[in-house]
Amino acid sequence: MHRHPWNNNSDEVFSLSPIKTRKALRQRLGGIHVDKCIFWHMAGEKYVGKMVYSCGFNGFGQLPLVSLEMQKKRVVTFPQLCTHRPCHEILAGTLALGWSSCFLCKDKEIEIHGFFSEQTTREHKLPCICDVQSVHAFQGSVLALPSSCGALLMLMENMQLKEVKAEVKGHDDSKIMSLDSTDDTVYIVTENHHLVSLEQNTTDFIFQEIFSDQPVEVISCGKEHVMVLTIAGSVFSFGSGSRGQLGHGIVQDKVEKPLEIEALSALQITGISCGGWHSAAVSEHGDLYIWGWNESGQLGFLMKSSKIDDFRPKNSTSKESSSITPVDDAIHQPSTANKDQEWHGSRKASTEDNSPVTFLMSPQILDMCPPEEILIKKVSCGSRHTAAITQEGHLYTWGFGRWGQLGHGNEWTLDTPTRAESLGLGVKFIDVYCKEWNTFMLVEEPT
Repeated sequence: MHRHPWNNNSDEVFSLSPIKTRKALRQRLGGIHVDKCIFWHMAGEKYVGKMVYSCGFNGFGQLPLVSLEMQKKRVVTFPQLCTHRPCHEILAGTLALGWSSCFLCKDKEIEIHGFFSEQTTREHKLPCICDVQSVHAFQGSVLALPSSCGALLMLMENMQLKEVKAEVKGHDDSKIMSLDSTDDTVYIVTENHHLVSLEQNTTDFIFQEIFSDQPVEVISCGKEHVMVLTIAGSVFSFGSGSRGQLGHGIVQDKVEKPLEIEALSALQITGISCGGWHSAAVSEHGDLYIWGWNESGQLGFLMKSSKIDDFRPKNSTSKESSSITPVDDAIHQPSTANKDQEWHGSRKASTEDNSPVTFLMSPQILDMCPPEEILIKKVSCGSRHTAAITQEGHLYTWGFGRWGQLGHGNEWTLDTPTRAESLGLGVKFIDVYCKEWNTFMLVEEPT
């Protein structure tokens, strides 16, 4: 007997064995299309596959959920089974999130869920000339990387994907390997491991080189800042440092060029992630370093106000969705008063005196669950929440939870890393992807 995998909040249980055909399962799910892996999963077959779950804000029906009932929910507090099936074990790039829409890579097309424009339906399919390697949402548009040519495709106003032709100044090789963006700039890693920005001048596009001192492996972008992970395991950052998110030990308006984060210089870093105004990095030894803004407890340290009621939607309970709609996080953007002033030093988050932390200007190890030692494999930051996967495959989430993005079955904001257990203790988490007010999880369930 099993609980509904698409509705963990349900007390109803059922036997999986009677489901013998995809038609029978489709009838149970309300008539939606069911692919083979979903059928095998629910029919109790021994299918060793990766399943994608998601939670968080769903006010426009943008989450690609299997359950038609859950598709109608504005807030999804328990992780729900998705129709998305990535071709590898990394979620980032196979899907992209905007405030009202979700974009999925589906072979030679991009699948759009939610509201994107008046020209699209709730589930719109955008054809592409070749297989799509990755997709990215930027300023109300879509950027896509075809798997074959390494070019860049941009969605135009006529809902057609058009190749962006550009050249890297001073370099012949402009093949694109990966990309990310702040609120106003797209950054790209080229095949020769250089970091460049994409700039538009009227109808032309120019790739402006930003960093080539060391070969770049990974980039991650927040609202206003960028982190760079080199092949050697060094971390650089640049952009706005209004809340210490650059990790250079000071708060300043802006850093124009990538600077190495000295506090991490002696470490081999294997993974990085930028949130809205906070940052995180994982070392080769499994330590999680985190810094930046802690307004919603996203650093995992005691926030200034720890009253749960201050962070729950008004006129709602932990299991009911709020009637209000998220607005752009710019409303919650840190104040930039006294921009010319630089604050030196760093405020140490002490677990000994349990003092509240407003922000950290230098990376600090987050002790996940003292006194137990927990080693981290991957980390991902949303706008104001954080998720991490341990080396044992457990998922922990914390920070802003008003829209259920923490996946604990409520809308509480937490300043303590808390294990996500709603899918069961036997589930192994492979990857996690946080963006804005949503969390996607790739899991391998026990057979």
